Order: sequence, then C-alpha cells, then structure tokens
Amino acid sequence: MNAAAGLLYQTGLKLLEYQSSKKTPALRVAIFNAFPHPLLSELVCLPEELQIQQHIRPLSLKLSQQGIPSSPEISECSFDMILILGSKQRIQTLGWIATAMDLLSFGGQMLFCTSNDLSARAFEKRIIELAGNARVAIKSKCRCVCVQKSDEMNTTLMREWKEQALPHAIFAHDLISQPGIFSWDRIDTGSCLLAKHLPDDLSGCGMDLGCGNGFLSASILRQCDKISGIHLVDSDATAIACATQNLPPVSHTKIYMHWLDATAEPIPQSMDWVVLNPPFHAGKSQDITLGKAMVHAACCCLKPSGTLFMVANRKLPYESILDTYLKNTKYLYEGEGFKVIEGIK
Repeated sequence: MNAAAGLLYQTGLKLLEYQSSKKTPALRVAIFNAFPHPLLSELVCLPEELQIQQHIRPLSLKLSQQGIPSSPEISECSFDMILILGSKQRIQTLGWIATAMDLLSFGGQMLFCTSNDLSARAFEKRIIELAGNARVAIKSKCRCVCVQKSDEMNTTLMREWKEQALPHAIFAHDLISQPGIFSWDRIDTGSCLLAKHLPDDLSGCGMDLGCGNGFLSASILRQCDKISGIHLVDSDATAIACATQNLPPVSHTKIYMHWLDATAEPIPQSMDWVVLNPPFHAGKSQDITLGKAMVHAACCCLKPSGTLFMVANRKLPYESILDTYLKNTKYLYEGEGFKVIEGIK
C-alpha cells in the first residue's frame, strides 16, 4: 500500500503544481482511504480546501501523528480533484470511485491508484467504462489512473456502484452490513462457533472486542436478558456504523459504541466478560501479531474473576498469553479447524 500511496500522491502533486502554475489551482480536494506517507504532507499544503477520509482507526491515528486530521466520511460537496487509494475489497473500492465521480465538479479530475496484486489493471478497465477517458501512470508494480469528469460519464453505472457499496441487509445473518467489513456478506465460521458455545446466562457489563457488524453482540442480547451493558469496540468506523443499526436500544441494557484501536488506545476496563474473534491477517498474508495484541487487550480489560470467551484457528498459539493473564482456561470446543476457549481472570 505504501508504494501505491506514493505513486498516487506524487501524481497528485504534479497535477496540483501544474494547475497552480497555470493559475487554475484545484481549490477543493478530497482523498479517500488516505494513507500516511511523506508526500501526503506536501500535498495537503496546496489545496485551499481539503477533506481526508480514513475509516480505519490505526491509519487515522498515524495520519494525526503526521499532523493530518481525517474523518471516516467525506461530506457531500463539490470537489475539483479527488484522490483514491484502492482497498482490498472490490465493491468498497468501486463505491469510492463512483462517489468520487458524483462529487466532482464538471471538468474535475479523479486519481485512482492501487497495486497490481489488488487487480490494478481490472480497475483501470472499469474506470474507463465509467468515465470514458483515462491517463495511466505505472510505477513500482502499481497503476495510477487519472480521469476527468465529462459528458462521457456513465451515470447508470455510477449509481449502480454506489448502491452496491452502501450498507444493506444480508440474508445470511439478517443484519445490516457493508462491503469492506470483515465477513460482511456471510456468517464467519469462527464467530458462529463462538456464538453457539457462549452460555445463555451472561450478565453484568461485557465487551465485544473487534465487533464487526455486531453479529456476536446481537446474538448475546437475544439469548441473555441480564446484560446491564455491552461495549462494542472496533477499529473500522464502517463496522461501528453498521453495528449501531444492528443493536437498537434495549430497555435493560446500555449499549456503548467505540471506534478505537484496542492495541494502541485505552479501552473500557473492569469487564465481567469479553467475547473475541481475533484477526490474524494483515492484507493478504497471515500475521498473528495483531491477534496476540487483541488477546492481550481482552485479558487486561477483564475485572478479577471476569471471563474471556474467544475463538481462534486451532494452529494459532494464543495459549501462552492466556496462561500469563488468566487463572483458568479450558476448551469449550475443538473442531472444524477452530478452538473455542473460556478463560477466567
């Protein structure tokens, strides 16, 4: 992603500097899926008005450390230039592209960049199909596509891509979900197994750590009527927005939503219980560092005698962390490539 971001911002800088030299600067600029990069610090100084979108909390925090504020959403207004860094989720990315073309003023320019291993060439073809024109820059196994909004734009395709990327009800789990969220269009096997093996007498105040669209929390609230409070924590603002819709107010339960990076920011403490399905992928490669950090955070936020319920791939070595922070652990289930573990602090 760093190489694609570098090419995107380098191309954007050249265009902005060229327009400034011609005394036709892009006064209003937006960036979708902004990624922290040295060239971004140069780019943000040029437009008169700039909006930066980043819905992933760790990246938003890194942008803040770079002195660049961001927001999970771009406001509905007209822009002269929009830059987009593609994500690994195709429908989400096409939604950003369609939204950008809709928000551009006539004659405005959109720059899109992604790496070859994230289907850069296929996106180039789709963008040309949408916009009817394109200039392409290729560098470091990445492709940057620049188009101008004109009468050639396929407005029917634009509306179709925007609609597909919006939150909507998914038949598989009967919840509101959105492309880009973990397991957005299906019931994740691990989460399903964890839900099946949770006790039906949970009570007090607990946490759904890495809540996604709220599948586990919704399941808990359906079967446990003694929950006084539940905290939903996720690093993806899109997931939090969907979870908010999926967990309407309950008379006897206080529901708290937190857009947080649980590995870098304080999270609520003294929980009676925590449910966790830790992530173990970074991009397309397996990396359990994040998962270990999430397990550590879950253990630390429990009160004495609080209980952790977690599910993980059977081969992933989380037991050493559990043995360090919890008094008693046991396997509630082993099968289908997963293990469901209960641990008491």
